[in-house]
Amino acid sequence: AGLQLDASYELNDRHTVRAGAILLYESVTNNATTTVFPVDGNGDATGPAFPITQRQRLHGLFAGLYLQDEWKLAPGLTLNGGARFDVFNSSFDDETQFSPRLNLIYKVSDSTTLHAGYARYFTPPPVENVPASTVIAFDNTSNAAASDQADPVKAERADYFDAGISQKLGAGFQVGLDGYYKRAKD
Repeated sequence: AGLQLDASYELNDRHTVRAGAILLYESVTNNATTTVFPVDGNGDATGPAFPITQRQRLHGLFAGLYLQDEWKLAPGLTLNGGARFDVFNSSFDDETQFSPRLNLIYKVSDSTTLHAGYARYFTPPPVENVPASTVIAFDNTSNAAASDQADPVKAERADYFDAGISQKLGAGFQVGLDGYYKRAKD
């Protein structure tokens, strides 16, 4: 379930302010029974098959607010500056982030536009996450994972730099070239 609101207001002929909010709630229920064999260190079965039953309910709440100013610095030159604040709260993770954004657009002519910018992004993990406890339940069985990764899943945090050009070639036809560099963790 979710709700999103976006609004803009033209303060004057040089400034347009935009703001918005988003609220998303996600829930996943997992009821599974898996039949496995106990195994030794070599992976050979050591006994009869038995069931492992798992019942889980995961949830995630994502909320965000943003504010942006589109500022026309000069004819053909526009600066977009703004920020977001995001919150992610779930059954497996709790995180927040403040994310600034800055983008410069230069309209060289009626048909050519250049742009360059920076944005910080916050991408929450999917609620379909498989917690480590689910993987650990299968240790020493025929359904064991190659490794028990104890690191929890976290939101991706990325710095994103991009620049590009777009060119109108005729009525209804436009091409663009864009390059970016993304530095991310988690």
